[in-house]
Amino acid sequence: MNTSLPRFALVFLGVLGLLLGISYTPAFGASVLSPYLAWSARVTSVVLGWLGEPTTVDGTVLRSAAFAIDIRRGCDAYEPFAILAAGLCAYPAPWAARLRGLALGAVVLVLLNLVRILSLFVVGRTVPDMFDLAHEGLWQAVFIAVAVAFWALWARRLGARPRDEVAP
Repeated sequence: MNTSLPRFALVFLGVLGLLLGISYTPAFGASVLSPYLAWSARVTSVVLGWLGEPTTVDGTVLRSAAFAIDIRRGCDAYEPFAILAAGLCAYPAPWAARLRGLALGAVVLVLLNLVRILSLFVVGRTVPDMFDLAHEGLWQAVFIAVAVAFWALWARRLGARPRDEVAP
């Protein structure tokens, strides 16, 4: 019997559960999530300024004269990162390749998240009736699709290369 699929599923679900569980601890919220959300607001404010939209930032609230958005849990790309990380950890590959995939995947998702926040601010300011659809429908689907596509491309790139270590 081929045990690779059940093993992949167990490791994937275990890592995903662990990462999501960690994300709800007060320590993670205070030391990682809150600073990251505030940083996202500041970076988005700078980009909006370059685009001619003056904004101010107060913690995680990004505000212009016409619109404000509060960047909160769920606006952080952490869940798609957890999905990607679980897939990378569960795939039978050398740990060096997994770590490179995690680093590059994190950069891709952080940059995409900044684009998402920027676009949601613009949608909220210009077409407020479309904000909820863009926020809860479109962007959630895009993030999951990007995380899965990144993992699939990463796994395909590894191809049939021999493993230099046994995956846990």
